Amino acid sequence: MENEGHLFEEYVHEKTILERMKNPKFWIKYILIVTFLVLVVMVYKSFNSTWSKDDVKNSIEIVAIEAGWIEGESELRETATRILPFFSFKVKNIGKDPLHYVNFECVFEFQADGKPQTSGFHSAFNLPIPPGSTSHVVLIKGVNGYTATSKEAFYKNKDKWKKLNAKLFARTKGSTYVRVGDLYQVEQKITGFKTDINIEEKSRLADSVDIQITDSGWIYKILEGSNVLVYPSIKFKITNTGDELLSKLAFKGIFKFEKDGERFNFGYPVIKGELKPGSESREITMRSEYGIHASSLQSLYNNIFEWDEVTVRIMIKDMNTIYEELGEYPVDNEIEGVKVIKDKQK
Repeated sequence: MENEGHLFEEYVHEKTILERMKNPKFWIKYILIVTFLVLVVMVYKSFNSTWSKDDVKNSIEIVAIEAGWIEGESELRETATRILPFFSFKVKNIGKDPLHYVNFECVFEFQADGKPQTSGFHSAFNLPIPPGSTSHVVLIKGVNGYTATSKEAFYKNKDKWKKLNAKLFARTKGSTYVRVGDLYQVEQKITGFKTDINIEEKSRLADSVDIQITDSGWIYKILEGSNVLVYPSIKFKITNTGDELLSKLAFKGIFKFEKDGERFNFGYPVIKGELKPGSESREITMRSEYGIHASSLQSLYNNIFEWDEVTVRIMIKDMNTIYEELGEYPVDNEIEGVKVIKDKQK
C-alpha cells in the first residue's frame, strides 16, 4: 500500500515550467497560440484603421507588369472576334501594415490625346498581404474593346490600332482612389494568339473571284397564331476569274443592323468541290441569326418604312487563308414568297 500511495503522488504531482519546456508539445502549443494572437491583432487593425491616400501610395509597389489585349466573351453566338485591353500585375507590400481588401481601377486612355477609352475594376486581397510580401497576379480587363472578323484581321490592320496607355488607381480602408505605379503602354498584341502565323501575307483570293448578288430580302417563319419572325438573307453566286483552280471555299456573312449597329452572323456555307477558271458556282444563301418579330405579315408591310436597314458583308476564304471581304451589300425590304400588300390596315 505504501508503494501504491507513492505512485499516486507521482501521478498527481504537477510539472514545473522547466519540466514542460523540455517537452516538444509545449513549444508547438506556444507557437500556435502566439501565431493566432498575431493574426487576430492584424485582422483587428485591418478592420478598424483608416488609411489616407499617402498610406495607400506608400504601401504599394507594382511589379511583374504585363499590358496588352485579350479575347473577350460575347453574349452573341457566332459574333465577330472581340478584344479587350488588359493590365496584369503583382503588388509588393512596401508599407508597415498588411494590405487587405484593396480595390483597383485601371483606366485605359488613348496615347494621342489622353482621353479614356475604357476602364476596369478588381477587388483583391481577401487574405492580408504582410509587409515585405508579394501578392498573386491581379488581372484587370477593360469593359469595352474592339471587334473584327478574326484575330488575324486585327494583326493585318495593326498600323490602324489606336495605341493606349494604362493608369492604375487603388484605395482601401476608407481612402479615396490614388494613382499607383507609372504610366504603362498597352502592347499591340493579343494574348494567346499564335504569332508564328504569317499574317502579313495576303492570299489575294478575293481578287480572283467575282461576286454576283442574285437576290436579297427577308425569310419569314410563322410562330403561334399569326405571329411571324423574319430574318434578312442574301443569295449570290461567284465566278472564278483567276487562272488557278479554286476548291473548298468557305463564306461568312456579317449582317449589320443600322439602327443599333449590332452585327450578327449566320452559318458558314461552303463550296466543297472545285471551281475551275471561268466557271460559276451554284447559288449560295446566307441569312442572319437575328430577326424581327411582328403580329402578322400585314403589319410588317404596314410599317415597311420603319424597318431596320440592313447590310451584309460577305467574306471568303479557303483552307489555307484567312477571311477576306468580297463586299458589303444592302438587303431589300421584301419578304420572300409574299406579295406586297398595298392596302394598310384601318
